[in-house]
Amino acid sequence: MRGNEGMDFLEDPSQWLTDKDTRLFSEKTRANLACKSYGFDCNYTTKGEAVEKIVEEFREHTLQEHYIDYPEGVLMKFIMKKR
Repeated sequence: MRGNEGMDFLEDPSQWLTDKDTRLFSEKTRANLACKSYGFDCNYTTKGEAVEKIVEEFREHTLQEHYIDYPEGVLMKFIMKKR
């Protein structure tokens, strides 16, 4: 079994985001993701108002620099948890 089998729901956040969550991400809000917040000895941070762009940039960085491919849904949860 591959490491991420059975976790398809994390790739498609629409499967578990509530209406409240969807409204939260549709509004222009400031958000950020920082490697240090998740245990990495790394100064990388991405921030802004476009949540999708922040998630994309952080995923790209963690894959290239830390060899971890975070599903979009996991990163969206990280952002929601901070609010």
